[in-house]
Amino acid sequence: MELVGRIGAAAVDDIPPLAYEKLMTGVTEASFVAISAWHDFKLYEVTNYVLDLPFGGGGHPIVINKATWNKISPQDQQIMKELAFEGAKRSHQALADLNRKSWIEAADKGMKVTLTEKEKKLWEDEFKIQSEKWIAEREALGIKDMRDIYNFWKNAVDKAWAK
Repeated sequence: MELVGRIGAAAVDDIPPLAYEKLMTGVTEASFVAISAWHDFKLYEVTNYVLDLPFGGGGHPIVINKATWNKISPQDQQIMKELAFEGAKRSHQALADLNRKSWIEAADKGMKVTLTEKEKKLWEDEFKIQSEKWIAEREALGIKDMRDIYNFWKNAVDKAWAK
């Protein structure tokens, strides 16, 4: 939200299913969504361009209410724990495949906008301001090695984006 404000836009919270209607009716002019959401929610029908810029990445955690977890037998809990890594691996691969497919789709539709080096630097400078603030806030909360954790994930995202 702060980043959007810093670049001169009025930021509003939204989710991809609602973004379609808002973009279609002109309530909003743009949306920050993952390229996979752009594809899945058919935002290509109501947008003209997709900005080729890594805004970050993240996982999709699987969480369960502790009371519900405690109702599951220890044997079944163990099975779930054993399958968690494989499930995460398959989920991440499926998302990576969808992202790749979506970028190809955006390019094929002539909608993919690649930044010039100067434009990319402007975005990176804004990201750096936000990242530094985010890291400082978490360090103030007592999270140790926050910069190392951030750099690990940032490097992983940058490496994946380069592919």
